[in-house]
Amino acid sequence: MRIAMLVVFACCTIFSLVTSGLVFTAEQPGSAAFFLAFSLLFGGLTTALLQGMRRRKSPAGGTPAGGGQHPGFVPHRFVVAALLVTFVIVVGSILWRLVR
Repeated sequence: MRIAMLVVFACCTIFSLVTSGLVFTAEQPGSAAFFLAFSLLFGGLTTALLQGMRRRKSPAGGTPAGGGQHPGFVPHRFVVAALLVTFVIVVGSILWRLVR
């Protein structure tokens, strides 16, 4: 599964970089910045996944933090509430522009 994610993230990074270069040569720097931001996002995800895979296979790593214990349940109500508020604000602002 990790290999598939790595391939997808790497392909998205390369696609965003190529698209950013093509748009920049078409003299549209605003759109090029948009695709460059996506390439940085996917590049960061690719790098984080690679580091996680490297740490997991490293014999010098020892046990993970916390002595190998599994984390307990963490309530996620606040994250879901924040996502819901953000969704309502985005949809509300889109509808506001359409109605106005």
